[in-house]
Amino acid sequence: MGTKSIIKRMAHERGNKMTEMIKAVVNGDFEIMLPKHRADRPEWYQPHGWEKLRLKSMHENIGKGDVVYYVGAEEGEMPALCQMWGAEVVLFEPNPKVWSHFPLLWSANNLEKPIVCIPGFASDKDNKLARIYYNEFPPEADAPIEAAHGFKELQYEADKYGQTKIDTLVYEKGIKPPTAISLDVEGSEWRVLGGAEKTMREFRPKIWLSGHPEFMMMYWKEYLHDLRQFIKGIGYQETLIDYQHEVHLFYESI
Repeated sequence: MGTKSIIKRMAHERGNKMTEMIKAVVNGDFEIMLPKHRADRPEWYQPHGWEKLRLKSMHENIGKGDVVYYVGAEEGEMPALCQMWGAEVVLFEPNPKVWSHFPLLWSANNLEKPIVCIPGFASDKDNKLARIYYNEFPPEADAPIEAAHGFKELQYEADKYGQTKIDTLVYEKGIKPPTAISLDVEGSEWRVLGGAEKTMREFRPKIWLSGHPEFMMMYWKEYLHDLRQFIKGIGYQETLIDYQHEVHLFYESI
């Protein structure tokens, strides 16, 4: 490692050691250690919570022996909870600015590293930028914590980041197949599940889908209704969990 790399890593370690970790109670139900700026998120402590019914459904249906493919991991508290409930996790997150949260979050909550980290998009195609990290966080995790990080979306930045099909991970890379898939991808829902059809048909993972019908039509000229029919046509039963800022749907094999 060169001098500049050593200096950069030392600065990162000093900065992130100074990040205060706080015990939060997400939605009044789930204790977890979070960086202070996330622990202070007001939605955690309001009666309506943050996607409260969706998270409750996941808690009721995820446990020891599960493998959760979490698509859109953001800052990591939701997949960390899945792991705290006993599951193993495969993380998809294209935004390089949020990966620095993960080592702190996993360490503070005494969690084993995720079985796979993918700093890119789950998609219906594979591209040459795709990277897969087994039992380790990607290099992006070495950056200092940034509380204001923004988002990366497939419809805008598909060519700037890696894209990987879930089917590729299962059938070509030998990664454990999912028993559950969670996706919240701001309109690119069919990209994700279109790249997971073979896995869905064979392994029948439970699916938590946050649907964005307006974005699907705006960006892809697709109807959420058609995606729902596609999932049900494979042999899934649909349950409406909630409809707040987006529609939350749960699917399980019939």
